[in-house]
Amino acid sequence: MFLPLWRFTLQFARNHWYCDLVKNITISLDERTARWVRVEAACNDMSMSRFIGEVLQQQMSHSDNYERAHQSYFGRDAQRLRSSTDSLPSREEIHRR
Repeated sequence: MFLPLWRFTLQFARNHWYCDLVKNITISLDERTARWVRVEAACNDMSMSRFIGEVLQQQMSHSDNYERAHQSYFGRDAQRLRSSTDSLPSREEIHRR
């Protein structure tokens, strides 16, 4: 059975566009991990591929958020915790019980 040319062109364009956005990879999993992924994907009504992709996206988002927070915190100018006129506590005051 042959597809009309316009249908073939549309299907090719869709697949080509999809392949530009999504990359196929091969991963190796031990049996226990593969079983867990199968069950979790089924419970979430997803394919294993989609489930693994979403787990990786969540991890990437978490990592990106951490990096932004790190840069925000360390990107600020240092601030004094005390004024230069404040005296430090004595050793006895620090170790008093």
